[in-house]
Amino acid sequence: MAYVYLISSLVLAFLSNLSVKLARGYTRPFPTVSAFLCYALCLTCLTLAVQHFEVGFVYAVWSGVTVVSTAVIGILFFQETYNRLKIISIFMIIAGVVLLHLETG
Repeated sequence: MAYVYLISSLVLAFLSNLSVKLARGYTRPFPTVSAFLCYALCLTCLTLAVQHFEVGFVYAVWSGVTVVSTAVIGILFFQETYNRLKIISIFMIIAGVVLLHLETG
């Protein structure tokens, strides 16, 4: 069940960030409300995940996966810029999260 909390928190964090982008500065009601609700649920799931895993592991995975997924969606769907350094950085974040998981495994 602990992984369900962590994965739910990751999905909700991603949806929150996507909603913030779509809200366009609070001018669109549905994405604005969605962002607030998703953040609240995300933090609830994150709190439950921390009860089962080491706090350093949870926050590293949560922040790393959220940053990577948001950056990739920004590049793919919102035509945000990318370059070699940004791509290398994304892979370094992924490698760090994987190595941390192996260490705490």
